[in-house]
Amino acid sequence: MKIQCTTEIEMKDGQVAINIQIPADKFLRLAEELRSGKKVAVKTTVKETVEDKKKRLYGLIKSFQTTHPTLYPRGLYTAFMLYWGETSKGGQTIRFEKEQYFDIAKRLLTFKNNYKEDELSKLWDEHNKQAGPADGRLF
Repeated sequence: MKIQCTTEIEMKDGQVAINIQIPADKFLRLAEELRSGKKVAVKTTVKETVEDKKKRLYGLIKSFQTTHPTLYPRGLYTAFMLYWGETSKGGQTIRFEKEQYFDIAKRLLTFKNNYKEDELSKLWDEHNKQAGPADGRLF
């Protein structure tokens, strides 16, 4: 028997909390099969929060910036993060994960070529209005 379930993993104070959601009817069958000694395969899907997705994007950008420190100005990386880290209307996905392929080097080059300096500063200004001055620079 194969069961597809949702797993949520949360880290707090060095402790890991795992919440596994299985439909009730499948749980009862799972319990019966475990008691009878059968092997059971459970396929889980870990839900990644929007903040986790943004941290993953930030890590990609930061890694590229560290490898190529003088290739682009800091403001471009920040504007890139703000653009590709934009949350969907539903609030569950961010722009970069909707792309089938996401090569950070190619995306940054295209981003630089498509946006003029004044458009980049507009993105930055919008970020400051939403986030406030306490957030400071992203990069």
